[in-house]
Amino acid sequence: NFYDISDNTGEIKFAWDALSDRGSNLYAVTDSGICLLITDKRTLSSVEGAEFTSISLEQPDMVITDQFWINKTTGMSDEFWRSAAEFENSLYFANKSSAHLLLNNKVQDIGRVKYFSKIFPYVSLAADGYGTKMEGCYDTKHKEYWLSIHGVGSYSSGIVALVWSELVEHWVGEYAFDYTVHMSFNNRTYGSRDGVGLYELHDDASFTLGGTNIVSYVDQASSKQSSYGKEFFRFRINSNTSP
Repeated sequence: NFYDISDNTGEIKFAWDALSDRGSNLYAVTDSGICLLITDKRTLSSVEGAEFTSISLEQPDMVITDQFWINKTTGMSDEFWRSAAEFENSLYFANKSSAHLLLNNKVQDIGRVKYFSKIFPYVSLAADGYGTKMEGCYDTKHKEYWLSIHGVGSYSSGIVALVWSELVEHWVGEYAFDYTVHMSFNNRTYGSRDGVGLYELHDDASFTLGGTNIVSYVDQASSKQSSYGKEFFRFRINSNTSP
C-alpha cells in the first residue's frame, strides 16, 4: 500500500520508525520537514496487564491513514541524509543550518547548544549535492553522535568528527580520525578509509591506530586578568625536604 503526503517541503530523504509516547510510529523526513505518518493501530492488553500496539488489519490497504507534520522548516536539506545516525528511539541529523535531534516527536536544535559558531561553518559551507563527503555515526559504547565532514572549502583541509554526548547533552569537542566511514557494533566503533581496512577506535589498550602512533595532547586556556571569581587556594606539603 502507499500514501501520498504533502510535497510542499520537498522529497522524502529518510524514512524511519521509532517508539514515542504515541506508540510505534513511522516518520518521513523531507528536504525541509518531518512528517509523522498516522497508522491505524489498536492497543491490546495481555492477561498480565502488559500493553502492546498492533496495526489493524480491518483495512489492509490503508495502514497509513493520515499525516501529522511535526515540523515544516527543519529537514535533511540537499544530500544531508548522509549525516543521519539513529540509536534506539533517537535520530540525529544535520542540514545547511545546524544539527538536530528528533526524539519523542520533538525536534531539538542541538547545534545551538553552545556550539553553533563551531558547527555552522562546516554545514553552511558544505557543497551542494555530493561535493562534500559527510556521514553520521552513533558510538553506542560512549553514547555519542559523530557528525563527520570531510574538507569544507578552505575552512578544513582534512576530516573532522564533531561529537555530541547524549550523557551530558552537550558537544564535547571533535575527533581527528582520518576515516571516511565510521560504524558502531556491539559497543565497538570502527573506522574505514575509502572502503579499505577496518580499525577499532577508542581501543584503550593500544598506542597505534592504523599503523600510526596516537598523538595525545591537552589544551588549556588562561586569561591574564580575571574580572570576577577570584579564589584563594591554600597548599600544605608534608616533606622532609625543603622546596
